[in-house]
Amino acid sequence: MVVAVLVTLGCAACSSSPYSAPKAAGPGRVPADATRVVTSLVSRDPATLKKALAISYSAYVNAAAVAPAGTRISVQPGTWQQHGGEARLRALVTVPGRSPVTEMIYLVREEGQWRVLFTDVP
Repeated sequence: MVVAVLVTLGCAACSSSPYSAPKAAGPGRVPADATRVVTSLVSRDPATLKKALAISYSAYVNAAAVAPAGTRISVQPGTWQQHGGEARLRALVTVPGRSPVTEMIYLVREEGQWRVLFTDVP
């Protein structure tokens, strides 16, 4: 919903990479760096947004396309699932004027940090 562009671009990125959803390793505590990256999706700063996104498409996305101004993202505690360099978590996304929506955020470890690969509504 909020990050529909990410879903589209993320799926395109998936088709050219060996990415698959992480295997369920059991919910756990969300790492601070993953929380920071996910909440950076609403940043209006292009450099911050670029650092938050998977390298394969970070150059093609701008802040307005990812999330409208005023959008809030709140990572849900205890939803972290990681398998190697792939992970996922749930976040509550609130777009101004709309009801909050829970989204699944998929991350990939690149250059030593978590980056958002794509989002999906479960």
